Amino acid sequence: MAGWNLTGNAVSAEFDGSDEQERKELSVSQAVEIAAGALDAIPQLSVLGEVTGFRGPNARSGHCYFQIKDDSAAVDCIIWKGAYLKRTFDLRDGMQVSFKGSFNLYKATGRMSFVCLLYTSPSPRDRG
Repeated sequence: MAGWNLTGNAVSAEFDGSDEQERKELSVSQAVEIAAGALDAIPQLSVLGEVTGFRGPNARSGHCYFQIKDDSAAVDCIIWKGAYLKRTFDLRDGMQVSFKGSFNLYKATGRMSFVCLLYTSPSPRDRG
């Protein structure tokens, strides 16, 4: 059965338990490293979504943590302290916001996040 790996190359062999297949198995660290590389290859994106679960800025680090979502998906989002200090308005749950940033994979936990470099409100009424 053919499939695709994270580099976009076709994979045609099925896992059959043979010694050759077992040598091709990756460690968790290796698999996460491949996933991180694939995420790093995605260019910066502008993403429109609703803020939910906003926590921040964190008292110790100054970073903000939350999710952005739409009707069918959600992603964890981080704004580092330096980016948040440049804000023109405060974020709060329920706001529709346009975020510019890129995906990141925290290797220690395998968690993917969208790291926001800047954000703007699509309409003045959302700024509160």
